[in-house]
Amino acid sequence: MLRQRSAGILTPAILFAIVGYNAAAQIVYVDDSAIFSEDGSTWCHAYRNLQDALSVARDSGGDIHEIRVAAGVYKPDQGADQTSDDRTATFQLVNGVSIKGGYAGCTAHNPDDRDTSIYESVLSGDLVGDDVGDRSDPSRRENSYHIVAGSGADSSAQLDGFVILSGRADGADPHQSGAGLFNDNGSPTLIDCTFAGCWAYLYGGGIYNTNHSNPTLIRCTFRHNSGDYGGGMANDNSSGPSVSDCTFAANTAGNHGGGVYNASDEPPSLANCQFVRNAAYYSGGGMYNTDGTAPILFNCLFSENTARNGAGICDISAASKLRNCTLADNTARLGGGGMYSDGPIPRFTNCIAWGNADSSGTGELAQIRRIDGTSPIVDHCCIQGWSGAWGGTGNIGDDPLFVPGPAGCSYLSHIQAGQAVDSPCIDAGAGTSAGAGLDTLTTRSSEGVDTDATDMGFHYPVTGRSLVMGDYDRNGVLDLADFSSWADCMTGPWTAGVPSCCLVLDFDSDRDIDTLDFASLQAVFTAP
Repeated sequence: MLRQRSAGILTPAILFAIVGYNAAAQIVYVDDSAIFSEDGSTWCHAYRNLQDALSVARDSGGDIHEIRVAAGVYKPDQGADQTSDDRTATFQLVNGVSIKGGYAGCTAHNPDDRDTSIYESVLSGDLVGDDVGDRSDPSRRENSYHIVAGSGADSSAQLDGFVILSGRADGADPHQSGAGLFNDNGSPTLIDCTFAGCWAYLYGGGIYNTNHSNPTLIRCTFRHNSGDYGGGMANDNSSGPSVSDCTFAANTAGNHGGGVYNASDEPPSLANCQFVRNAAYYSGGGMYNTDGTAPILFNCLFSENTARNGAGICDISAASKLRNCTLADNTARLGGGGMYSDGPIPRFTNCIAWGNADSSGTGELAQIRRIDGTSPIVDHCCIQGWSGAWGGTGNIGDDPLFVPGPAGCSYLSHIQAGQAVDSPCIDAGAGTSAGAGLDTLTTRSSEGVDTDATDMGFHYPVTGRSLVMGDYDRNGVLDLADFSSWADCMTGPWTAGVPSCCLVLDFDSDRDIDTLDFASLQAVFTAP
């Protein structure tokens, strides 16, 4: 739901509190449902267009440090200084100004209530409001080239709590990259933002960072974006963003890097991120790295990504450094289900590579394939088909025994979580969880945090939710959407065993999905 507001009557006292002028003028308000004249001083005197508030902030000489935006849909071609249907119009971020979405707004009992999941503030590139179908539909041809721009901004320019939706970068240079956010020599801060349904002809459907752009991204989501290079995000020309607690899901690339494309000598840093069900036609379903880049990946998950080569990660003249990462159930049509690597040697520590498949099957080389035949550097890792030929210390080839949990598919079997046996990856990593900063996270479906010796592989955040068996899409309810996954999970035999995400449908815990499980699923779904 886009907007939920109270229909209660505004009493004189409440009305006075809402309308009363903010003398300090440090905060400007934006609400497309404001009911009084616009000066941005209060929620009910809010500007109805975000562009007007940004213009005032730019001209304030630093007096305005925050813009609060209520639930609603805001378009870059709307505002006093804008021209309708102008595809080049963009929301330019301003240094020293934090733009915060997700507020209840004028007509709510408490206008300052903030919940981005309830009060969605949407920055939309659908200028005429007619989008239907996918990116190729003619209804999308008038959409914004870049919904947001961070060019020239520094870290004090913040965008917090927005959905950035339906950009289309298909013009002449520079309007062919960065449909959601275009960032040339800019390093803004993005918090709790979702980039969805954005398409770029070249680089970065969701975000394009170029020319020494080093933004900070915290708890952001990229889903169903697409581009030729970097469906979710593309980084080049000495751009190395800092990315934490972000999710890249179901993004696509016509060439390389379904989730992320890196071609920069400034290494990007990614921590606690998930890459799930992204796809690239050629290489790097989850991530593609080239031109000497050396991304630092800490506690990241690559699962169910697809590509021709390197379904999880593809390194070409690049060398990833992974610690406490899991590559699971990725599928490459040719080589390197987990990773495809050519050039400098990648390094793996405390990682799991399991269930990945390529044209050779599911053996050691399908998990990590080095093109020149040299060995990756692996220590304290669990790798399917482990032969010992790669050397290293503390490595194993035992099944990690993935089990479904409340936030994903790749939890580790643990007696205290109700499973029959402990995963061999429990307490098998190098160092301590506290020393690695993982002691508030969990690998166990009971959500008990990792303590003492580090568990191998990806650590999930603690959600406080219970696992709902049969809930394939992890939205907390068992519904018809989960039934749509049933056929795919039942059509084995699987060359690498049942994919771990399908185990949420394994009601009888025999690590097979069959008609007995379907009967259990049906009984739960139809129960009153």
